[in-house]
Amino acid sequence: MKRRYVDGAAVLETIFTTRNGTVRLLETVHRKHGKVKWQELFAPAIALADNGFAVSPRLNTMVATDKYLVQDRVLAVVMTVAFVSLLFMTTNWAANVFFAKEDLGLGDVGYGLLLTSWTVGMVLGATLLPRRVGAGVLAVGALVAIAVQGAGLAGPAVWLVPALAFTFFFVGGVAHGTKNVLVRTLIHERVPSSLHGRAFAAYNGLRNAAELVALVAGGLLVSAIGARWTMLLAGAIPMVAGLVALVVSRRRLAEPMVGGAHA
Repeated sequence: MKRRYVDGAAVLETIFTTRNGTVRLLETVHRKHGKVKWQELFAPAIALADNGFAVSPRLNTMVATDKYLVQDRVLAVVMTVAFVSLLFMTTNWAANVFFAKEDLGLGDVGYGLLLTSWTVGMVLGATLLPRRVGAGVLAVGALVAIAVQGAGLAGPAVWLVPALAFTFFFVGGVAHGTKNVLVRTLIHERVPSSLHGRAFAAYNGLRNAAELVALVAGGLLVSAIGARWTMLLAGAIPMVAGLVALVVSRRRLAEPMVGGAHA
């Protein structure tokens, strides 16, 4: 055990992690060497569980961050749809090259230009459109952008026309860039400034987890159903998720912030 101090109060903390069997081990040690009744050992912990306890500012900050990301109903909707969309959209990374070369017949140069059209769209979407979206409709704008981004991936798989593919990719890229800025702006606006660091770290962790799963799933899907249908799923499911959220949660998306966002 070691002792540390938080706000002038001494706090004991263990330097080991509880493992399976720890309670049985403690019971064995107590039976051989203990002098206090077994029930009395747990009385302080039971009292804390029943009556609560004062938390440190650091723990309070961590809990508050979770509150704003989960209990803020607007953020909860957008974060859920963003996670689902990334979980499926990112599967296109494994399918893109095969789709462009084999299904669209674009070749190496055409594949590069196709990805470039998406990237150019992202830059334009991130720099030009978000500033035109009012603070009151950030969540709606983010969900619309997710739906359009999904359409940008699904459209080329429906119509195997190279010219249409470039158009869809450009529009999808614009939506992608717009979504990225709007989601981050929404977090910035609805989470207190003192919690911004933790909130953005949580969002990035959510993104990274979804993308790692999607990368593996993308390879499996390309092997199982082919690049074209993987692209269709990668775009169609996020598109539907965004549209459903807009319809089902339209009232929730207009709710005010939980407390003062910049308190």
